[in-house]
Amino acid sequence: MSARDDSAPKSELERIQRWMQAVMTHPGGVGAGVASEDARRSIAVEAGALETIVAPSATLDAAGRLAVYSRSYHARLLECFRQMFPALLRALGENLFDLFALDYLRRHPPRSYTLDRLADDFARHLAETRPDADAPTSERESWPDFVVELATLEWAFLKVYDGPGVEGRALPRAEDLRALDDGRLLASSPRPAPCLRRFAFSHPVHVYMLAARRGESPAPPAPAETFVAATRTDYRVKLFELSAPQYALLHALDGRQTLGQALERAARADGLGPDVETARGWLCEWAGNGFFEAV
Repeated sequence: MSARDDSAPKSELERIQRWMQAVMTHPGGVGAGVASEDARRSIAVEAGALETIVAPSATLDAAGRLAVYSRSYHARLLECFRQMFPALLRALGENLFDLFALDYLRRHPPRSYTLDRLADDFARHLAETRPDADAPTSERESWPDFVVELATLEWAFLKVYDGPGVEGRALPRAEDLRALDDGRLLASSPRPAPCLRRFAFSHPVHVYMLAARRGESPAPPAPAETFVAATRTDYRVKLFELSAPQYALLHALDGRQTLGQALERAARADGLGPDVETARGWLCEWAGNGFFEAV
């Protein structure tokens, strides 16, 4: 065994702790962990000499003892994934879900001190590794789209729940928006609440997700263009289905543009935007649901 000098920990205990962390958390297992650069930066040891660092027990050699901790570590991460994505777990089944999660963990090992960032790239990983990822969009199967969108919505659901909200704050009221004349309404700039999320999906994944989280056994939905808004009021995450014109307008309301500018942008995106009175009705409804933190 030999210790390297570059970026070496200041104490022998710290060196061993860093080495064990690198070995036990390596996605490739103990052997790959021992040979990894992170581990060898602390202690350069060959696999056959592990007993110089970790004493064997009556039933396990050093590698076996390390493997117990390595398996427990990854089992805990896998359990976290199951709790974070219960609807996706139901849709895929345990075996396939575990394969997807473990593949993600191998390619994206945790780097943060908190599990809050654990699945940040999971939906993107599923999209990039889908079997038909290299095929033209028109030739792709719809099932992977459903899987990616369900993962996207479930992760967003958690982030909205744990993230900043508007509880305890005075929010815009529907009656205030109704009282504005057309000119002032068009000149106003509704600012989305920090917990508002807007989605355009090819499947009604919100219906499936809510049913699965209620303990039901829904069938995977057929493809259908779907628009959804998610927000949080009174510490409860709520989902709202939108029409295409509503989504176009709500997506354009970014807090920097006026309603008039957003209507023009939505009209370009949708082909036929709403009139002022229709937009006023939508704004009043959205304000009542906590979509905006200020106008």
